[in-house]
Amino acid sequence: MDLVICSLPPVVVQGPLLAPYLIKGYLVDKGYEVEAIDLNMDLWKRLGIEVEPIGSNMDLWKKIDFNNDIEDLIQTSNFRNRKKFQKLHSELLEPIIRDWAKLLVEKNASWIGLSMFSKFCYLVAEHLIAEIKRINPDQKIVIGGPGTKSALAELTKRDIPIDSYTVGAGEIFLEKLLSGDIPEHLHNKIFPQMVSTYPDYSDVNWEDYPLHARGYMAFVMASKGCVRNCTFCNIKAEYGKFSFRTGADVANELIHNYERYGLTHFTFSDSLINGSMRDLRLMCEELIKYYKEKDIEPFSWAGQFIIKPKHQMPIEDYELLSNAGCYFLKCGIESGSEKVRDDMRKGFSNEDIYFFMECCRKTNIEVYAMFIIGYPSETEDDFQDTVKLIDYLKDYEDMISISSGRTLMLDEDSDLSKMLDHYGIELDPDSELPGRSWKNENSDFFIRAERQLRLEKHVEDIGMGDILHKPFESDLPAVMESVRREEKQKEAKE
Repeated sequence: MDLVICSLPPVVVQGPLLAPYLIKGYLVDKGYEVEAIDLNMDLWKRLGIEVEPIGSNMDLWKKIDFNNDIEDLIQTSNFRNRKKFQKLHSELLEPIIRDWAKLLVEKNASWIGLSMFSKFCYLVAEHLIAEIKRINPDQKIVIGGPGTKSALAELTKRDIPIDSYTVGAGEIFLEKLLSGDIPEHLHNKIFPQMVSTYPDYSDVNWEDYPLHARGYMAFVMASKGCVRNCTFCNIKAEYGKFSFRTGADVANELIHNYERYGLTHFTFSDSLINGSMRDLRLMCEELIKYYKEKDIEPFSWAGQFIIKPKHQMPIEDYELLSNAGCYFLKCGIESGSEKVRDDMRKGFSNEDIYFFMECCRKTNIEVYAMFIIGYPSETEDDFQDTVKLIDYLKDYEDMISISSGRTLMLDEDSDLSKMLDHYGIELDPDSELPGRSWKNENSDFFIRAERQLRLEKHVEDIGMGDILHKPFESDLPAVMESVRREEKQKEAKE
């Protein structure tokens, strides 16, 4: 075998993570022997936890009712913190990771690939790599995915060896790696164009995954990058220039997955599905044509979306999406203040939001609206504009979910991290949470946290609590306590 590639926990479990199966599809087409394994799903099976469908792109680790004595151990925060992970590893994960290492080494593959969807996978990766190398020091290991950058720093610091890595262009990189033409480690800022290939799900037992009301769910990737350039986002640094597949090719992938695997339910993993309107329209037209030819019900699909002005995306486009099977759109509204959104470079007005909501209501498309509290230019008046927008959205409570998100985190790869002087931002270099504990004349962490809690309470007070999603609810008290502790320590030193 040329490659065994696996995904690592902790990641939301709603369907097989796309990367290992997409890479397998690409490499198998090139003549290589590849096996894909979902260790993320395997963890749940080993723990005897029945995974239930929880909606689109929600955080399973916060939502699940474990109903057993491992609940405290298996929380997401324990995967992120080295000290907490030590307890998780010694009491639960150590024998599982040993089994995984033994399983992977016994595949006798030329390469073992670890796909790291998130930076929070790095502690699992660290222990798994060390165990693989203990069993067979000569086993070649390659890591890749968005979590690679964080993992590399930790692996280097602890002298844990890997043989190769890529932080972008996994398909192209692995093809060259397996052929013996090993390239320089590719950097995500020179990310190549999309490759057209379909995922190979031949290794998947679909019954392991949640059965949604619309069927088993598969991810689809039609594009990489984004056409927008929001200041707080790191997508540009991760993926480079926006690249996309043709609408016909994407439609054919959905049709391929239906005809080969019987799949009718899909979630797009793209940063946005409407980056290229021409190709989105073409995909919808091809799907509608196929439904009519085969006399079948439309597939169902969801994705992330950017709100556009009426002249760029009129009501007819929403009708086309709905007829092609789109039932759910996830969009970042971020703030009710047009001034703050302009500072963010969001590129749409309140009038555009109103038009978007009306179009979705008329075409039976559900909306998941995300907000960020505490952009550096956000004042109390700006925050009140967000409260007013929430009041407006109450009229759509039968078709919308509200995500209070988290207070703004400064990402080192975002444009905002280069605008500290512009916004008068002060960082605490000694803080364990420098991205969260920044301050300027408009707010500090506690002001932002208090605003987030006020917003959540307001949503509940106006009767929208049932549709309020607090994805980082359990994080906020812990972060607040951590910041308080750091401030007390600093005061004691002074």
